[in-house]
Order: sequence, then C-alpha cells, then structure tokens
Amino acid sequence: MNKKPLGLIPQVMGVVLTMFGMAGCSATASAPHTSTQASGLESQELNQKNAEAYYNQGKVCDEEDEETNAIANFSKAIERNPKLAAAYVGRGNVYYQQGEKTKAFKDYSKAIELNPNYVDAYYSRGLAYNAQAEKTKAINDFSKAIELNPNYADAYYSRGIVYHDLKKKTQAFNDYSKAIELNPNYADAYYNRGILYNEQGEKMKALNDFSKAIDINPTYALSYFARGLIYDEQGKKTQALNDLSKAIELNPNYALVYYSRGIVYNDQGEKTKAFNDYSKAIDLDPNYALAYVNRGNVYKDRGDKAKAIADYSKAIDSDPNLALAYNNRGRAYNDLGEKRKAINDLSQAIELDPNYALAYYNRGLAYSGIGDKQSAIQNYQKAAELFKQEGKTSEYQNAISQIQYLSQK
Repeated sequence: MNKKPLGLIPQVMGVVLTMFGMAGCSATASAPHTSTQASGLESQELNQKNAEAYYNQGKVCDEEDEETNAIANFSKAIERNPKLAAAYVGRGNVYYQQGEKTKAFKDYSKAIELNPNYVDAYYSRGLAYNAQAEKTKAINDFSKAIELNPNYADAYYSRGIVYHDLKKKTQAFNDYSKAIELNPNYADAYYNRGILYNEQGEKMKALNDFSKAIDINPTYALSYFARGLIYDEQGKKTQALNDLSKAIELNPNYALVYYSRGIVYNDQGEKTKAFNDYSKAIDLDPNYALAYVNRGNVYKDRGDKAKAIADYSKAIDSDPNLALAYNNRGRAYNDLGEKRKAINDLSQAIELDPNYALAYYNRGLAYSGIGDKQSAIQNYQKAAELFKQEGKTSEYQNAISQIQYLSQK
C-alpha cells in the first residue's frame, strides 16, 4: 500500500522545458554552456540555468521510466549546482526505484542538509525508511514533513500506514482520518481506514469506507475485494460474488481473489465454478497451499480420492506446517482403508495444532477402524472436550455418540 517516492516539484525552478527544446527524455539536456567571456556573476547564473535544465530533463526521463538517463541528468544538475537540493531528491527517488537504497538515503539526507525545511525530502526519505522496515525513522521523517507542512495529506497517510503496521491502531486511525479531512478524494486513505475498521470488527464502517474508495476510484480492485469479503461474512453471497468478480475483472492476476470467490461458490453449492477458481489460483500461484486443499476437497466430494490426496500432498509440499492439509489427507486415507497412513497424518496435524478437535475425531475413526478401541475412545473424548469449548454442539454430540457406541461393544 505504500507509495514509491514521488516525482517532486522543485522549490527553486523558473525554467520551462520548452526553453531548451526538451520535449522528451534524452541522455542529457540541451542546456546553454557557460561562456569563457562571461563575468563571474553571469557564469554563476548560467550554471544555475544549466542545472535547472538538467534537473527538468531528469524529471522528464523519470516520468518516462528512463532511469539511466534520469540519473545522468540529475547528476549533471548537481555537478552544475551542488546546492540544488531538488536534484538530490530527484536522483534519490530514481535510486530508490532501482533498489539502490544506500545511494537513495545519501541523496535524501544531502537534500535535507542543504535545505532543512525541504518537506518532500523528509517525505521521500520516510518512504524509503519504511520500505527498509526502519519504522521509527520513517515516523520521524513523516512527522517532520507534517510539522513543516500541516496540510500534507500524503505524509499523514504514509505515517498512518507505519502506525498500522506497528499495531498502533488509534494513531493509524487518526492519521488516515486527517488525510481524508485534507483530501476528501483520497481513495487509498479510505481503503486503509476500512481495513482498520474491519480489523476492529466495525464491519459497517469498513463497508462504508470501501464503498467510498470505490466511488472515488471505480477501478480500485482491492476495495472491491475487501468489500466482497465482508459481504460474504454477512451471508450476502450475491453481493460478495459481484464484488469479487469485479475485482478479478480489474486485476485478472490476483490469485487470492480467485481463491476467495471459489470459497463463495463452494458455499453456494456451485462446485464446478469453485473448482475452476481454485485451479486458476493455483495457475497464478503454484505454491498456494490452501487452494490445493480446497480443490482437493472438491475432488473428495466427487469421489476422486486419489486426486484429492494428490492435492493435499501438494499443499503439504508447499506448506509443511499446514495442519489442515494433513487432517484432510488423513481423512481421505481413512476413507480408502489406509488406516496407518491416516493415523500418521492425523497425528502430524495434532502435533502442529494440539487443539485441532476435528483431527482428534478423525484419528478416533482411524483407530476404531483398526480395532484399537481404547485409543479411539481417548481421541473421541479429546475431540468432545474441544468441540464443547468451541461451542460446536453438533460435533460434540457426534463425538459423544462414538464414545457411547464403542463403550457398548
């Protein structure tokens, strides 16, 4: 959700691009050169104009993603005028985009040294610190930008992101809200505040913020996705499917959305559509363990236990700590009569999650199948205890019934 450092407006510019014929990006600007006949003052003025021309050309190149030429022009600007703080920020932004974090920090800090009140330099350096997970330094820089410009909506928003990451939800909420106050059309701020509301269980407020983000930006795929998930939680399956489908239309390469829509289809009994969405999620992310588990469930429902086991195994390969995959594979092995394999998988699920009630219940079934009544009863008892704690009355009664049945044999 973080923004990359922006192409920033210089604070000491007065030269327009057309003065030097700069219609597009080139390796270096067509700037006037200092005459050997010029006086010292004239030479200084020409150097400043040259620097401004190179700086503006660097901006053009950056906007056109010509990063090498952008750096060359910003560097020329600095060479002509080593005190041009904006050129350091411009070059720092390009370095940042290239992953040259050390060079970026050096340039941002030089700009601040030259101009301690350079708001955008603090903001850009704050973004870079956040990307490096240096959260405290990021907050300090965003706060300095806000101190210098109390109406800087982006700085409030970006500081809110950092507070959110640090679980400082009150501060995050305040910053998102301030960004919205300053810029009522700030879709990202509405979206992130909606995420915060959702985390706090305030579903209606979250829905309102996601809807506002969509009103501002009708192509905001993440807002459709987030709103669709809440509709699903509320049992509004049609609205959920509409939003998830819109998110996919806007971003056809988002595996998580296909997976989520597959779950809704499955809940609706539309197994084929669910299967197709799980498969698409796997195509986009071949290591998507939960998508394999859910597709395996569809195979199991179809009676194709071998393919179900293959998908559960693939899930385990992708995530060896996924207790759900071991449980489901264990149950499939049990259904095939491979009781020992079932017990091994179910034991692994329980090792990974000692409070996994269904795994105890399924292991009770497997032990019962090999005639180990005592172990079966022990597992059913543990399952019943956990189901009762979870408030799952029906499952609790099933476990009790199994215990009663075995006790009477």
